[in-house]
Amino acid sequence: MAKAKRRRRRGGKRSRTRRLLLFVVLAVVVAGFLTRRMLLPRAHYLLTHRSPSRTTAHDNGPSAASAPQSADTPIEELTDSDRRHLNDLINRKTR
Repeated sequence: MAKAKRRRRRGGKRSRTRRLLLFVVLAVVVAGFLTRRMLLPRAHYLLTHRSPSRTTAHDNGPSAASAPQSADTPIEELTDSDRRHLNDLINRKTR
């Protein structure tokens, strides 16, 4: 009889371990599903829909952080000859 009691005790311990393992696996699956469904689309949106006017200090050096651009300033800095060439090209393409 003593052996049967010992086996039952070990079986109970295994059962608790299996339940705990099953619970941990289920929690990891749920966490993965939630991450995939909730966090990744938001991160993808933030990475792909950034406005070009937002710059950080490490992107363009310290001058970009100290002097933010207003909406009136052009983003490109074209020379007069480049601007004329671009306007001529646009005029030719629209004809």
